[in-house]
Amino acid sequence: MKQKYVISREADPQRLVIKEYAELDKEIFSLLCQEQYPEESLRKALSQGTDTLITSFRTRNFYPTYAFATRIAEAITTLLNQDGEEPIEVVIDDSEFLNRRRTEPALRPDTEEEAEDIDDLLDDAVEEEFEDIDIDKINSGLKIADEDPGDLDEDV
Repeated sequence: MKQKYVISREADPQRLVIKEYAELDKEIFSLLCQEQYPEESLRKALSQGTDTLITSFRTRNFYPTYAFATRIAEAITTLLNQDGEEPIEVVIDDSEFLNRRRTEPALRPDTEEEAEDIDDLLDDAVEEEFEDIDIDKINSGLKIADEDPGDLDEDV
């Protein structure tokens, strides 16, 4: 799904307007949300950094993901630094983020031997934690089967 954000400036009361659109049908965008911000408060937030700017334009109704918010913040920065009244459009396709290659976890064992060592540690920890519990004395509505259902002969 594509999303479009239009950031524009209103001259009367110095305000920035952010409109969020979603592509509900092929190349047809529908308005989801519109928020207005005093231009001076956004300038103040921008002077403290991008993360502060993002925090200042996120609201209860307008809360884009961080990846989207950084692109919106770039557009706001551009608009605040230019003199014109031209709106800026930011079009983001979700598939960009979904199709990225994911990196492997950093704590993955390099060899099979290391993986076995980790398994042994986990087994030892579980055995030590539960070795003093007598399973027959547990008062529960569940009963432990004497035989494993997979051990039944196929004489049916």
